[in-house]
Amino acid sequence: MIVINNHLHMNIVETSIKKPLIIGVIFTLLALGGLISFNQLNLNLLPKFEMPILTVQTVYPGAGASEVETTVTKKVEDALSTLENLKKISSTSMEGVSVIVIELNAGSDANLAVQEAQRKISAIKSNLPADVKESSINKLALDERAILNVAASSTLPSTQFYKLVEDRIQARLAKLPGVGAVKISGGKERQIKVNIDVEKLKAYKLSVLQVLSVIQSANMEIPAGNVESKASVYSVRLAAKYASLDELSNTVIAVTPNGGKVKVMDVAEIEDGVAEQKLINRIDGRDAIGISIQKQSDANAVKVSDLAKAELKAIEKEYA
Repeated sequence: MIVINNHLHMNIVETSIKKPLIIGVIFTLLALGGLISFNQLNLNLLPKFEMPILTVQTVYPGAGASEVETTVTKKVEDALSTLENLKKISSTSMEGVSVIVIELNAGSDANLAVQEAQRKISAIKSNLPADVKESSINKLALDERAILNVAASSTLPSTQFYKLVEDRIQARLAKLPGVGAVKISGGKERQIKVNIDVEKLKAYKLSVLQVLSVIQSANMEIPAGNVESKASVYSVRLAAKYASLDELSNTVIAVTPNGGKVKVMDVAEIEDGVAEQKLINRIDGRDAIGISIQKQSDANAVKVSDLAKAELKAIEKEYA
């Protein structure tokens, strides 16, 4: 025999009938709590999903594809082949760049793998060529894609506009709440080129390395210690960078036996040009600079996108 106790059920029904105000307050609080929670939810273009794949990019300026493969790719690949949970490793060597793709077993912790890969690369760093840049290790995560891609163009000279975007616009966007990174692509970056005449070098019995070494040592900022007061400490630096092309042209490379000075202008032509473009952006047929905005991992994609769009409108109005 089954006995059903309806006492509790009757109490709820009786309370609802006799004291409807209390029930109304309870449901109102529940509704308000639901609305508040809903407004605090993060909205993202894609779900947070990390694939167990890492990419390791190493830049070796000026090196050919075969040299990159033998001096960089092979050594880094051998070091990374001992990673835990490694499923597959593949590499591509191009002019000046080595790219290694690492696929881990399903369920592997990509963050730990990044740390382990960094340690292994650091351990062989002394075996790599001196000019090799620091390796960049990245995870393949869908939520780390750019939430906003825009193209900017201007009537300013191309190199001047690139400097404006790099120094001011990129910095303003990076300061917005929730923005994780702002990257620029394309455009024409100013580059001072020293075109050396080999025949003139031979005449003065100099080498390209001598010219390069003198220019590098003359164009740098040197720490000069600290100045201390009772309230604060000031860092002092010796600014020795070139302020004009004339300073570069008149840099002394060597002194001849009869006391004459051999300057950069004597063996090379100084050109105020642009860096080689590896990526071209255009909008309506005009050259443009691409700006990609990434959000922080815990930020609301919609809010960050709205803030970025409002800031871009303000920048456009300011520089119009």
